[in-house]
Amino acid sequence: MIVSDGERGAVMACDEGLFLGETPQVHTRSTIGSGDSMLGAFLWADVLGKGKAEAFQYGLAAGAATATTNGSEICSRSMILQLLETANVRQSEQRHTVSA
Repeated sequence: MIVSDGERGAVMACDEGLFLGETPQVHTRSTIGSGDSMLGAFLWADVLGKGKAEAFQYGLAAGAATATTNGSEICSRSMILQLLETANVRQSEQRHTVSA
């Protein structure tokens, strides 16, 4: 499960634990499609076999990249890669149980 809080970041709970994500700081023009971009990039990275934390990082970067557009388009791969290093993900030290 991923819960986004916009520019304040996001939280991901999965079988690997609880992760806190910092959204890259960008000049926001429109948030239309940012959540969809975050989910799409996360799923893409997950299907490629990247770990959940790294997939979450791709999602954070894609959501921020889409926020830089005017709302009638979505992010580009090059913008995601540019923001990827500033999308910080850390695992929470608190122990949580996630069950389906």
